[in-house]
Amino acid sequence: MAGIPEDAELIKDMACSVGLVLIGFAQFEFVLNSTIADIYENGGRDVVNGEIPLSLKPRLRFMRDATKKIAALQSFRAQVATMMDSAWNIAQVRDDIAHGYISDYEAAGHVLTFAKLTPERPHNTAAVATLRKISMPTLLRVGEEAVALTGQMHPLREGILKALTS
Repeated sequence: MAGIPEDAELIKDMACSVGLVLIGFAQFEFVLNSTIADIYENGGRDVVNGEIPLSLKPRLRFMRDATKKIAALQSFRAQVATMMDSAWNIAQVRDDIAHGYISDYEAAGHVLTFAKLTPERPHNTAAVATLRKISMPTLLRVGEEAVALTGQMHPLREGILKALTS
């Protein structure tokens, strides 16, 4: 790939910085989904009109709505709002790196360019679009934020389940 040195250590560092974001956010989503299932099974069906949300944005909205509409969860409202905002911000980075490929590397600042090749119709061509330029240190920080968010989500889930079943 143009601009990416053939340096095994650099490639390993790239993989670690990208992987931390992907793995960290996947862990958060597991706990988020578990929490949503708990809420849904314990009085939250009305929050979503009988259907569990599937994509991220509706799941984050479900969490916010649950803390507004379910009396037992109102004390979690501010905490949930803050955490769901953080999750949304991390997800933007995660989406770009998960759906893109590393198309370039700038040694100054260890900046990676994530791009996406998208087929276009009706001309049967393909276009490359830059999704994001981000440094490896920033990716590591975002990955650490995802891991920390997962750590915060565990006790939140326990508190929510306790509040719903008490």
